[in-house]
Amino acid sequence: MTVAIGIIITGVVGALSMVSGSLAASKQSQTRVIAVGLAREGIEAVRSIRDSNWLAARAWDDGLVGILSDRTGVPVIDPATGLWTVDFTTNDISEAEAIVQRGGGGGSPNLLRQGGVAGEPTIYRRLLSLAPICWNEVTLSERVIAAPETECQAFEREAGAEVKSRVRWAVSGRPHNIEIVERIYDWR
Repeated sequence: MTVAIGIIITGVVGALSMVSGSLAASKQSQTRVIAVGLAREGIEAVRSIRDSNWLAARAWDDGLVGILSDRTGVPVIDPATGLWTVDFTTNDISEAEAIVQRGGGGGSPNLLRQGGVAGEPTIYRRLLSLAPICWNEVTLSERVIAAPETECQAFEREAGAEVKSRVRWAVSGRPHNIEIVERIYDWR
């Protein structure tokens, strides 16, 4: 009987360990899917601003460069209009403004937003960086400027931007990061 109880307990403990590990892996997978979605949304926000500028006959990068050529910030959506802007007051992913909030300020209570909304803080932080892509009119070649605050030289024109959308989060005390990089161009 003692041997039978030992075998049953071993089986139950093994099954519980598998269930616990499966739940932890599921939670980690769920948070990663959300993080990838947030990073992708950051890229899409920049693309939306560029496209809206074209439709309104404005410069393609209107609203994509802050004061003093600041190109680092957080994407902000207006739920009433569905229009994106970039808030350039945040320059580091560790700043409080980089925290993604759930709900707040109208709209859906589950809407994830940034930029001065009073909602429930989530585990995610997001930051955009836009480095200029300069087109050399002499050599007919392009180069990406590594430092987003640097401008193109006199014989170059800004032909686009390399957009980096970074998301940082932690699960069970373990930090995670994801970065999506995409180039957008002024092809008009």
